[in-house]
This record gives sequence, C-alpha cells and structure tokens, in this order.
Amino acid sequence: MSGEALRLAQLLTTCARHGAVLLRARERVRTLGEITAARMETLTDEEVMMVDQFLYRFARLQDTLGMKLFPVLLAASEEPLEESATYIDKLNQLERLGVIESSHRWRELRALRNRLTHDYPDPAIRAQILNDTIDNAPELLTRATRAAAYAAQHGLG
Repeated sequence: MSGEALRLAQLLTTCARHGAVLLRARERVRTLGEITAARMETLTDEEVMMVDQFLYRFARLQDTLGMKLFPVLLAASEEPLEESATYIDKLNQLERLGVIESSHRWRELRALRNRLTHDYPDPAIRAQILNDTIDNAPELLTRATRAAAYAAQHGLG
C-alpha cells in the first residue's frame, strides 16, 4: 500500500470512529428532552459532559473530513486539482464527484462547526447551536459514509 493510500485508509478509519461516537453521543443528548435556554441553565455536570462529547465529535468529524480526508481523497482521485486550487474549488470538485451533495451546504456545516468553538454567555444561543448540531449531525455522518463509499468504489483506500 502506497503512503497516500495508507494515509487515506487511516483517515477513513478516524472518520468512522468519530462518526460512531458522534452517533452514540447524539442519541444520549436526545434523551435530555427539549433543549431550551432554561434547560441549558439546568444541565447537570453529567449532562454537560454528554453535550460536550457530542459537540466535540461533531467538530472533530467535520474538521477531519474537510481539512484532512477531502484533500487526500481529491489527490488520490483520477481528477486531482492543481495545488493552487482554493477550498471552494476543492468543494466544487467533491460535489462533481458525488462525495458531497452541495459545496454550499458543506460551507453551512462548516459555519455551524465554527459556531461550536465560541463560548456564548446567552443560554438561548447555546440552545440554538446545540439544536442545530443535533439536527445536522445525520447529514455530517452521511458525508463521511459517502466519502468512504467513494474511496471504496474507486479503489482508493
């Protein structure tokens, strides 16, 4: 196995691990009931750890896919881009290859991930971000699955 193929295989394994933990963490967070500003203020330490784990895994999966796996996948594909290609060029290529459905939608998922990195004092904002992340986690998991399927179909990893 070449170094590039090994790196791709490692990244696919990492994404699968993040995805599996994200899925379980999402299910645990959903047991908290409706997430409102008031609910955010009354989370126990255990519940905060559940939420933190879920948000962490969402961010890690999004980071690993977008910043690590996608570039390696593009480089290994039969349609690599020039080194000077912008991030948007790379997303557009991934969309053409069918790895992601929409480069615009991926950028929205990235924006959500970026919101996770900020510490908002307003519990209503924190509740909205958590709810948005709960709602968008299945789509992120689908992107990881599609990337793995693309690699397998094209004998890349």
